[in-house]
Amino acid sequence: MTIPTVTPYCFVTAGPLQIWTNTAASNVFEYLGDTKGGARITEQTFNAELKSDISGGEPGPPADWQLLGELHQIELELARYTETVLAKLEARVNTGSTRSKGMLIGCSGAQFKVVLIGSGFVRKYTNVFIIEPIDRSPIGTLTQYPRLVLTGLEDASNVVSSGNGVPYAASPYTTAVTVGSNSVA
Repeated sequence: MTIPTVTPYCFVTAGPLQIWTNTAASNVFEYLGDTKGGARITEQTFNAELKSDISGGEPGPPADWQLLGELHQIELELARYTETVLAKLEARVNTGSTRSKGMLIGCSGAQFKVVLIGSGFVRKYTNVFIIEPIDRSPIGTLTQYPRLVLTGLEDASNVVSSGNGVPYAASPYTTAVTVGSNSVA
């Protein structure tokens, strides 16, 4: 047996991570803060089993799977943050919208946009919901590290056609981010 030569890779780091979010009717991004330990992003796809006679029919294993879409869960623990922007996020709907029981958050335009910027990492989520609890612990004389879990869904306005009617590029995020001297778009 021949043992292959392995070239070790360098460690990968995104560097310090900033979080920006649109939390107003003007749709302007505001600086939320910096993370403690970066962001943890879980990317989950949804698939449907496709059965076939060739694989044994309904009781047999799938012959293929159909991609139905995906969502991303973005876990953030904030080390430095802007309290006024965090308070807007705690309302659970974009403050340009009215919050009411029974509303459809996405259809009413109450979802957020979130941009994560590191020295080697950039993502812009355009269809973000706050579904999970916001953890404010500990509250007291110790430093607070609020924890947010954001849910990013595919944005229907970002879906483009391949020319034959088949949608593609339907991701929950894009990397098209413009960073100015004091602003993000």
